[in-house]
Amino acid sequence: DSRWYTKVRPTKGHKLHMTKGRKLAGPYTWHVKDEETKATKAAVQQFWEAPYFLNQTHLNRYEAWDAFEFWFSMPDGGAMAHADSYQEMTISAQFSGVKRWRMMMYPNLTTVLDSFDDFDTGIYPTGRWQPEYEFDVGPGQCVVFPPCYIHETWSDPKINKQCAAATTFQFN
Repeated sequence: DSRWYTKVRPTKGHKLHMTKGRKLAGPYTWHVKDEETKATKAAVQQFWEAPYFLNQTHLNRYEAWDAFEFWFSMPDGGAMAHADSYQEMTISAQFSGVKRWRMMMYPNLTTVLDSFDDFDTGIYPTGRWQPEYEFDVGPGQCVVFPPCYIHETWSDPKINKQCAAATTFQFN
């Protein structure tokens, strides 16, 4: 559908998310790194360059070039609190729009009984969601975060009048 960027994909809301329980417009994610054919990935990689600060080592340059994905968020869109499953540093670079982030270190789990689902919304019912940081990332800006850092995002409709775009990729 060529008008995908105009269609809101509603998700559940949660009272602990920045939206205070309103339903979010779920983001559209293009997982070029692991959900595309080799031919499509290679075609996109022709236009992809690692950021200058990752070009000092071949490994980091290759990792950024091989591990990217694109995120498109409608106004009032975003993601519930979750921890990414990969065990590498992550960079999110904002191309357009402004994305608000809240983040926290993974909470200390002293027993297996303290564990929780760390995918979307899993931390909310535990009483452990206590964001340490809240900030906005605008066009040309990046946020860097370590493995297992729990984060949620939101494209505030007062700031974003159209689809916001960002890319994420990993490095060591």
